[in-house]
Parts: sequence; C-alpha cells; structure tokens
Amino acid sequence: MAIESVDPADELAVPYVLDHGVLVEEGTHEELSAAGGLYAQLYALQATAYQDGNVLDDQTLDHRM
Repeated sequence: MAIESVDPADELAVPYVLDHGVLVEEGTHEELSAAGGLYAQLYALQATAYQDGNVLDDQTLDHRM
C-alpha cells in the first residue's frame, strides 16, 4: 500500500492511493479523509504514532492493516 502525490507543477497536489499497485482512491486530503477509506486509515495511523511519540516500522504497520 502506498500514498503517492503527483504535483502537476501547480499549487494543488492530488494524493493517489495505491493498494498492491492498484489505484484505489484519489482526491484532495479533505475528500479522502471524509470518505473513510484506506487513505483515512493510513493518515489516522500515522497521526496516532506521532501523537504517541512512537515510531512504527513496516512489521507494525502490516500487523495493524
């Protein structure tokens, strides 16, 4: 799973969410967060790690997803 951002050289970058190489979501941060999909889950997981002061490794992420 990955979150990629493609910047078309303008002021707005649109996040693209890939799951095993397949595009599963795209939109603004606000749209993707409100949709509650994979982007929102990954964003919440990352935010929680920063709030808790924890560093998550790949094994921890695999276990939680």
